[in-house]
Parts: sequence; C-alpha cells; structure tokens
Amino acid sequence: MAANLKRLVALLELWNSRKIWGFLALTFALLNLKSLPLFWHIRFFWGVLSKIRDSRSRTKSSIVPSSIFQPAIITCRNNILDCDIYQHKSNSTYFADLDISRTHLIGSLLMKGIRLEKVSIRLGTVHCNFRKEIKPLAGFEIWSRVLCWDRKWLYIVSHFVKKGEVVPRGWTLQPWRRIKHHRSANAATKGDATGLGEESRKQPHPAIFASAISKYVFKRGRLTVPPEKILVGSLLLPAQPAHNDESLDGISLPTRIDSAETGVASAAQILDVSQAEATFEDSLTSQPHGNAWDWKEIEQERQRGFRIAELMAGLEDLHDEFTADERAALGHFRDLP
Repeated sequence: MAANLKRLVALLELWNSRKIWGFLALTFALLNLKSLPLFWHIRFFWGVLSKIRDSRSRTKSSIVPSSIFQPAIITCRNNILDCDIYQHKSNSTYFADLDISRTHLIGSLLMKGIRLEKVSIRLGTVHCNFRKEIKPLAGFEIWSRVLCWDRKWLYIVSHFVKKGEVVPRGWTLQPWRRIKHHRSANAATKGDATGLGEESRKQPHPAIFASAISKYVFKRGRLTVPPEKILVGSLLLPAQPAHNDESLDGISLPTRIDSAETGVASAAQILDVSQAEATFEDSLTSQPHGNAWDWKEIEQERQRGFRIAELMAGLEDLHDEFTADERAALGHFRDLP
C-alpha cells in the first residue's frame, strides 16, 4: 500500500513538473508544425528561395516544352490543428496548402521568365471542389500543373491525392529519384485522352480527395504581361509555325475565355453535369505526347484545358450578385477578434 502511494506521489510530482509540460508542448508543436503562426511564411519563402537557387544551377536542357504541363508534387500531412469539428481536414486549410504547392510549380517552371520580364505574380481566383475527407494525421500529396492560359490569365489545376497512391512516369528535374513501376489506381478508370466519350471515364480517380483550379496574372507595375511571354522567357514554348498569324504583339489569345474567339465549344455544349467532374479530374495524368513537343501539340493541350477554365470564367459574374443596400439584412453579428 505504501509503495503504491509513493508511486502515485511520484507521478503527481512528474505531472506537475515543468519538464513534462515542456515535453508535451514540444510534441504538440511538432505534430502541428505547419499550422503554427508564421510557419506558412517560412514554407512560402523556402519554396521561393529554393527555386531561385535551383534555377541558377539548372542546365538549359532541364526544362523543355514537354515539361510545360507536367505536375509539381509536394507531400503534406493533415495536422490536428487543421481539422474541424467533424475531425477531418477543414475546408479553409486547403487554400493555405495550395499556396505552397503553386509556389513550387511556378518556381520550377517560370522562374527564368519571371526574372527576365521583371514581373510580379498575383492570384486572381481559386475554386476548390471537395470529394473525400482527409482524416487526422493522414498524409496526402498535392499535384499542381499548368492547365492552360489566355491573353491575361494563367490557369493552374491542383489535386489533393492520397499519399503514395499515384506515381509519375518519371522525374524531369530530379532524375536521381527512382521510378516505381506498379499498377496505378487510375488504371481501372483511365479512358481516352480527352476524358470524354467512354462511360467508364466518368468516374473520378479514386485517389483524389479534392481538386482545385487557380488563375494568376503577371504584372509589371500596372501593366499586365501576357502569360505567353513568361512561357517564352522560360524556354517552354517552341517556335510558332511560319504560317501562323498569331504573335505576342498581336491579339493571339483572348483576354477572357470566349467560345466564339477561341473556337472551343461552350462548357454547356461539351460537358453535362455527370461529365464535368470527370473531365476536371482527368487533368491528374499528363497526356502522352512523347518528349518532343511542337507548337501544335502544346496548342491542342492548351485548348483542351479551356474546357475546364471556361467553367471558371463564368464565376466573374459572381460580383454582380452583391445586392449591397438594395435589400434588408438579417442583422450585424459580432465575431471574436
């Protein structure tokens, strides 16, 4: 009895000591590292600075036109502080992780063109389509890649994917990485290259938790620089055919996606409700073109991406839905500071 009492007293003394509380606090901080104050800034600047360093040491042959639609992949974990009351990743935290994923993509692909044109890059819109929950402490990957571009905007598509479930066919900038050969989960659902026309391809990739589309604009002061110039400066666009009338100085691309100008049918004509999500998820896997891409192949892939970007272009009209002082309001409620 006395021995048990002594053990109890020892445990209480340990519990009340500063060391145990310090250990618990450190453990909690490490488990929630990316959710701590200012750590988003550390992740962001780490991505930017590391890509500046890599771009200076990279050979000219590392990035070629066939790289333009390849994804950049980062690995994350769903921390406890990122979970909501339903004990899965909170919807709001997806956007912070998207910032970091897009930073690595843009830094890997466009750093040379951004520095050459002396532009800043600004985010215009983000839309996220949630599909499956991400459970606490579960690992996941974010695959981000260029979807398409027009005269003003660069569109990027991102996918939150189950960690280790999908493996790319190779690593352009990291040839030392091993290529794992196994049957990917998308083999059962893979359809034609367009994502349309086969009944089985209407089902999204089973490894996807969520998908997002973002658009960026490049600015030099108040002047908007077309994304095409940044791509050319980054050595990602091959020479245009001699008979092509389009040029960077002319109106080669529309300011907004317009089916009459681009020659692409409207989203309503191409996609029904059941096909829209499947076509969006189809961008997870890059299309098989081989290593040498010419202007025609890149333009075909860009136009293919317009079928998704056109859906996003319609969101510009959301600002018109603000009724301002035209109607009565329910009330003005206080939130915690």
